Amino acid sequence: MPEPTSHELSGRIAAAEAEILRLARSVVPDARAVSVPTREFYSCTLVVASDDEKRRINEDAVLLKKMVEAATSAGRKPDYLIAESQETVDRRWNGDWNHVWR
Repeated sequence: MPEPTSHELSGRIAAAEAEILRLARSVVPDARAVSVPTREFYSCTLVVASDDEKRRINEDAVLLKKMVEAATSAGRKPDYLIAESQETVDRRWNGDWNHVWR
């Protein structure tokens, strides 16, 4: 099977992210996703406001598994999927999200 084109890959990533967000928002309605995709690697961080919201997602193994399965079915399995909170970023890195993306 030929490698997907950049356009096809972008569509798969957008569909995967939409499925991850659909499930995340069932727990944290204001969650948003920040993806760092390449041809070889797909990282998705769910951005939430509070440490409690972060824990609710990260400690729910069933939810995380459903997110990975839904993203995979939509076209792209995330290699890395985690929630991070604004509270943590403010406390650890003075609000600088660049430390999270490294």
